[in-house]
Amino acid sequence: MIFSNLAFFLFLFAKIKLKIKTANFLEKGKTFVFEKVPLGEKHLKILLLLILVFSFLSRTLWLGNPKNEYFDEVYHAFTARQILNGRVEPWGWWNTPPEGFAYEWTHPPLAKLGMVVGMFVFGENSFGWRIPGAILGVGSVLLVYLIAKRIFKDELVGILSAGIFSLDGLPLVMSRIGMNDSYLLFFVLLCLYFFLTDKFFLSAVVFGLAISSKWSGVWVLPILFVSHFVFKKKMRTSYLWFLILPVAVYLATYTPMFLTGHGIDIFWGMQKQMWWYHTGLEATHPYTSFWWSWPLLVRPIYLYTSSEVGGAVSRIY
Repeated sequence: MIFSNLAFFLFLFAKIKLKIKTANFLEKGKTFVFEKVPLGEKHLKILLLLILVFSFLSRTLWLGNPKNEYFDEVYHAFTARQILNGRVEPWGWWNTPPEGFAYEWTHPPLAKLGMVVGMFVFGENSFGWRIPGAILGVGSVLLVYLIAKRIFKDELVGILSAGIFSLDGLPLVMSRIGMNDSYLLFFVLLCLYFFLTDKFFLSAVVFGLAISSKWSGVWVLPILFVSHFVFKKKMRTSYLWFLILPVAVYLATYTPMFLTGHGIDIFWGMQKQMWWYHTGLEATHPYTSFWWSWPLLVRPIYLYTSSEVGGAVSRIY
């Protein structure tokens, strides 16, 4: 990702002396040496705190707007509301939803259960179904700091990485919407952090939470594989937790479905439906874009657009 590359170069500038040959109008052969700027531990902690406060405010202020479901909230948040009200329809892929909405069964249920908790605490409203993802979004900023600090063994690099990440528009926007992406990112980062700190039991549990948010969480495994050869060097019996705990956690997230009376046959049928959906869906859209254009923001996704407020156009992208 872009922020990772930037953090890497900032690390190089922070750890070594940068020597630049003078321009022609200066005496030939002279060298400028930029020393690492000394920052006390207290100043670094204050800087980290400011980044976290900024991340919290940018992800929670006016979080309840817009008040209705927008973008894929018509799937995720709508389904979470149905689960909150004890409806059984969200657990059946064959059920017909109201017009303009859809029961979200194409992803595991953990993120939707998180939204249920948010609405249980703050009420069945847009703030309630968005606040858990927003809090996890702030947690992701903190985890970027912890991971970068662990890898580079440098406090400043960790803080710079967190600062750059806090300004990244994609995780910011996805933290403010009732979907599963903020959950996925948080648990993937937490899984990696626990792995790097030799807490393999916790890493395996959190890996289960990641894939229980979105199947694409499985791609953290290659990252752990590379991390093993870079940082761990030798195999450990603790890695066996990754064969047991994620499956148990994944099954546990379907407990609300089992409590409605559905059995293991419905659970297994839903997994097959999810697989068929993600491997067989052929969908096109006139606003489609090529993958290579995404980091360049050539054609950003408009999650929301409205011209109802005083005739002014408001957009989220």
